[in-house]
Amino acid sequence: MAAITIMDDANISMWYYPESKILHHQIHRFFYGKPFRDALNKGVEVFQKYGARKWLSDDRAETALTPEDLKWGDEDWFPRVARCGWKYWAIVMPEKIVGQLTLKKLADKYSAQGVTTRIFSSVDEAKNWLEGCP
Repeated sequence: MAAITIMDDANISMWYYPESKILHHQIHRFFYGKPFRDALNKGVEVFQKYGARKWLSDDRAETALTPEDLKWGDEDWFPRVARCGWKYWAIVMPEKIVGQLTLKKLADKYSAQGVTTRIFSSVDEAKNWLEGCP
């Protein structure tokens, strides 16, 4: 399946798979604030432009999110991406426990708001699951 490269820098790479409507990001290192928000906003743009419905988060290199970024995500980013039709979220968990705890809380919160969420140990497993989602 051909991917469209959305962004690729020292912090994050992001691709879109049009056939399966999957947005896929891979975090390369801890980053926060404006660069973090800009990356997530790119994801919202992909959902708007291409009609994406599924997000694959490869967060193995993530450590934790700052309180400011968490608040922004809850109050600003999540409502926007949810309105765009986000339905499925596959997460490849961070290697560090603190990152795992944060993402587990987010997964529970977004699941309660209608995003079907599953946690995986590999990108291939996550992508296979998303490809099987409507």
